[in-house]
Amino acid sequence: MTNLPEQPITNVQVVPEVTSTGSLGFDWDRSYHRAYANLAERFTEPDQLIQILTNFQAEADQRGRRRSVLRCVCSEAVVQTMTQETNQTLAELLSSHHLSLEVVIPLNLIHPESSDYLVMFGRNVHPTRLPEWPELAAYWQSPNGSSRTPLERLSRLPAHFQLIDRPRSQDVSALAELWHVFEWSPEGVARFIANFEQSQIWFSGVVDTRNDQLVAACMGEALQLNDQVTIVETTEYSTTTRMQPELPSEAAPQSYQGHGLCTSALIGLQAQILRDTYHQTGQLPLINAELNVRSRSDIAARHAGMIIPILSETTQPISEPIQVLFDNVAVEDGQAPNDLQLADLPPALQPYFAHIFDDRTAWLRSFIMGILPMDSVTNHYHQAAMEYILSRYQS
Repeated sequence: MTNLPEQPITNVQVVPEVTSTGSLGFDWDRSYHRAYANLAERFTEPDQLIQILTNFQAEADQRGRRRSVLRCVCSEAVVQTMTQETNQTLAELLSSHHLSLEVVIPLNLIHPESSDYLVMFGRNVHPTRLPEWPELAAYWQSPNGSSRTPLERLSRLPAHFQLIDRPRSQDVSALAELWHVFEWSPEGVARFIANFEQSQIWFSGVVDTRNDQLVAACMGEALQLNDQVTIVETTEYSTTTRMQPELPSEAAPQSYQGHGLCTSALIGLQAQILRDTYHQTGQLPLINAELNVRSRSDIAARHAGMIIPILSETTQPISEPIQVLFDNVAVEDGQAPNDLQLADLPPALQPYFAHIFDDRTAWLRSFIMGILPMDSVTNHYHQAAMEYILSRYQS
């Protein structure tokens, strides 16, 4: 490997079995045949960033990686150079996937005084398709439905549902059932629970007190990218597929899904994160989520106050996907599999990349990037709202 900066991989003391943020540095063996780079350096020169990106992608190809992802912070000048050279707006730049650019987050959304951007470059060796895009774009470019606030949504959670902020020892089987779609094993869940107090992780779950069962959950994982930017990724959004206890007044058991349980868990999770960061230090982390387009986990994120940067504020129709990590990881989410096949690759590449087409390939999913902006924190997670949200947790 040549001309790549020294970025040794570092880890927190305790990491989950399935990590979402990854670690600082270059990781050539991330799940689903990916190469991944989280770079601490803030780039101010376009040529330097492009050179590192080019070398990184070339090395990923040599190592037979299906997908390469590079994440870093760059100055406004770097982004302006890309838009000026291509004579495009930022939305058009993303639509064209210039230099394999997939995600651009203006950091003034969390730090109003900042002019920097967090950028993510992602490239797959195989073609990508996103048939869900027209519906997805229409949803995010339209007003927010009933316009209920996160606080109003949580206040509608029936009293027999209780929030918990740490997984309980008796929750191993329930949490393993919730998270098996994300490749968690029962043993990994048991270690996660046993080591939770020593981890740098937030957890939010919903327990049905009628049967003391964990029925929805999510978690948050932090990565300090550099002195200016700390990323907290909210992830593993899940609601059980089991049915609620049958009550005499009901003709049939009711599903737990579709009742805002995961949204409630996420609202609580974001309140926990804000309590431990912004409301203590005054520094807002970049609270984000990679939202499964196929299962539409972006709906829960929007109900909890998230936006899709650039897309949410653009009124003009956008025909090509933006802010999307294409075929990033596999999630066997109960939705239809994709149609990705080895034959989609040029014949000359098929022998070289045949190894990436395994039993998980059909479940590769694309994810749209959501963030919790300062406006949402100010409007929906102010001190009075925080007090109510956190009061819903089991004491």
